[in-house]
Amino acid sequence: MTVVGATPMLQIGKGVLASQPNPAAAGRSARPGVVPALYHYTCWHMASRIIAVGALLPNAHPFLPRLRAVVWLTSEPEPDAVALGLTAEHLRCDRTKVRFLVTEYEGVVPWLAVVDSQPPAVLDPRIVKRLHAGRRPETWWVSPFPTPVVPA
Repeated sequence: MTVVGATPMLQIGKGVLASQPNPAAAGRSARPGVVPALYHYTCWHMASRIIAVGALLPNAHPFLPRLRAVVWLTSEPEPDAVALGLTAEHLRCDRTKVRFLVTEYEGVVPWLAVVDSQPPAVLDPRIVKRLHAGRRPETWWVSPFPTPVVPA
């Protein structure tokens, strides 16, 4: 799904993910030059749901309940469960089995830009520190919008 006539942006001063009207942004956006190819990794049983919809749908993070629901992406072309935070410490499935490639980049921002813009009431620094520990959050990207993907 694409938001026509709006360009998602990170409002640094207000610390929220939001949309700002932009008449020039009607329709789908191709991958901007500053955004690398992005991927999403998942387990077998979730892959069929993603294929059926043709897109990743935003989800609330269980440890970040005050953060807006987002789609989680990575610039890592090969799955590294530890670097991606997909170690299945809290789940029984292997979330590195299936790779999807992002085909539309509307609303995609670096995760660390979100971290830098959110107040502690939204992103508890202690939780963020635990999520980042031993991982590569600089490779994480998020979008508050449904994000079209294809199996890769």
